[in-house]
Amino acid sequence: MQSIMEFLLHHGYAALFAAVLAEQLGFPLPSTPFLIAAGALAGFGQLGLLRSLGVAILASVMSDLVWFYFGRREGALFVRLLSWLRLKPETGASEQRHGSARSILFAKFLPGLNLITSPLAGVMGLAPWKFLVLDSTAALLWAGAYMSIGWVFRGQLENVGAILERFGVLLGALAVLTLAVYIAVKLWQRRRSVSLTIRSKEALAH
Repeated sequence: MQSIMEFLLHHGYAALFAAVLAEQLGFPLPSTPFLIAAGALAGFGQLGLLRSLGVAILASVMSDLVWFYFGRREGALFVRLLSWLRLKPETGASEQRHGSARSILFAKFLPGLNLITSPLAGVMGLAPWKFLVLDSTAALLWAGAYMSIGWVFRGQLENVGAILERFGVLLGALAVLTLAVYIAVKLWQRRRSVSLTIRSKEALAH
């Protein structure tokens, strides 16, 4: 954590912007330590808290808009994948849009989920202005939460950083495991359904 704080002091807000933008675009660079470090530096008077928060929100929203418009443009790919895995909810378009909108508000706190919710919101036809409002709110809550941790615990950052790092790895692994199990169950259900259909046709043929 100390090295990240020194890096931020040397490169300023540009480093914070790049870290957040890279993670939200899908690169394996966790931005949480940068947010915590920025909050701590703001607490020490080395960085501006509101400016740091604004930079983080801007970087997050910019990357999410890229994924959102990718979903709107290449939506057929996502729809085919969801349909093939039977992950698409059996609800109307309006209910799907509401579900996608709600997920935007907490997706940033779950590693990797943000890469799904932003393009999915585009696929589901969520209005761009509504996505922008929801995503900006989510970015504010997400960045504000971690910067607040840095601000409050700026005197014990090494301990806090280690705890949050382990928690983040555990949470990410749990999310991946849950998704893997869910997809495996859906694939098994699909295979079983196909098998029953074939047996039914064979029985009718005889």
